[in-house]
Amino acid sequence: MSGRPYKNSVDYFPHFATGGKTIFILQNRYGNDGYAVWFKLLELLSRTENHYFCVRNASDCEFLGAIMGINTELLERILRTLAECEAIDLELWNHRIIWCQKLVNNLVTVYQKRKREIPQKPDKKVISESKMPISVPEIPISVSEILQSKVKYSIVKESTSTLSVGLKKRKKKKPLFTPEKLWNTYHEINNSMNNPLVQHKIFSDDYLKKAKSRCTEFNRKPELFAIWCEAVRKACELGKKWATFEYLCRNSSKYIEMADGGKFDFLKDKPPEKTKTVKEILDAIK
Repeated sequence: MSGRPYKNSVDYFPHFATGGKTIFILQNRYGNDGYAVWFKLLELLSRTENHYFCVRNASDCEFLGAIMGINTELLERILRTLAECEAIDLELWNHRIIWCQKLVNNLVTVYQKRKREIPQKPDKKVISESKMPISVPEIPISVSEILQSKVKYSIVKESTSTLSVGLKKRKKKKPLFTPEKLWNTYHEINNSMNNPLVQHKIFSDDYLKKAKSRCTEFNRKPELFAIWCEAVRKACELGKKWATFEYLCRNSSKYIEMADGGKFDFLKDKPPEKTKTVKEILDAIK
């Protein structure tokens, strides 16, 4: 029987009552946003395997911003300030890797109890991997879909030509979250983790239908997208191979349960009688 796999993450970190230079500068420049981002970042690094986080692409940045509750532009400015203050490693941040040596040093006691060394600063191999492009399966488009789109385009073009010049056609607001975005995000997060989940090759009609339902939720409440991304990361960390794209898109209770720690295994356990509310999950992962 194989032993339990090593875990290089923690469920808590020391939060000292006296603030230092970093907190003073963050609050002075960014107000409460600076304070909140710093401690949410420490929480994220604490629960992430080996205590570092790679911001390799726009999806990673958007995911991080969703967790912090701020836009990506402000996030980039705060992270640059943290690097300049040496709160996070400046050299690694230049390679888009977030590493806080002081945080890891404060976890020495935890790793002493585990009888092993604390995780080390990411090396050249990690840096090179952080620059590698991520291969994401493309969503195939059938010939019939292309033909249908051409027919629809010709009908719309003909109908709009009859409108008077004074009438302006309203542009429909483009949704922030689409099934394709969920598909790509799932594989990007999956490929960045040590224990990847199932690598899907084809974006089936069943996947599309379930993903559309989740996108409707996320476009109403964007904070739910952060929970869904956390569920993908948590499934990788816990080695839940059955947590496929289809499973995490099946309904909200599936990804919320996984984001809360994956305590329920649908292959072995009975479903919980009551799923935690979204607010409880949000509070838990902030």
